[in-house]
Amino acid sequence: MVANVYSKRKQSRILAHEDHALVELTKGFWAAIDLEDVPIVAGYAWQAVLRPSGDPAARGVIGDRSVYMHKLIMGELSPAVFVDHRDGSALNNRRYNLRRSTPMQNSRNQGKRRINTSGFKGVFVDKRKRRKNITSSIQIGGKLKWLGMFWTAEEAARAYDDAARLHHGEFARLNFPLAGEMQA
Repeated sequence: MVANVYSKRKQSRILAHEDHALVELTKGFWAAIDLEDVPIVAGYAWQAVLRPSGDPAARGVIGDRSVYMHKLIMGELSPAVFVDHRDGSALNNRRYNLRRSTPMQNSRNQGKRRINTSGFKGVFVDKRKRRKNITSSIQIGGKLKWLGMFWTAEEAARAYDDAARLHHGEFARLNFPLAGEMQA
């Protein structure tokens, strides 16, 4: 059993709905959980913390440790174990949306970077004066693989998508997803 939360904040409010519950966080955010997980997260003060992407995640203090809600729900408190959100939303902590992953798989499931200027994941504008100035690349096994130069950003994005489907499988975030695939 986990110890109590040491926090100045009182326990987070939990609102039960038909098939899920919402846990109140700080900063006006709410996290979704399954009804079966209410006993796991109840009794703690949960806060919204911003991830490097700028998106919020739910974190609380259990004993003397800072713990993310999704890791607590999955029973994976070790920093060596990663828990990934299938839809990329760290506030959707329902079990259908959570899966164990390696650090590499977790990084594959990231969307476009905030500094992206092409509008597509894996696509970059080469500022040198060339006829074909749109390039595409992908990370595979920790190494950058160059996919080529293209006339349009859409062509480059489709090349990225093909490579991501092949090398990233279910963790791929795509520019032009098909049914059941994740949008970058």
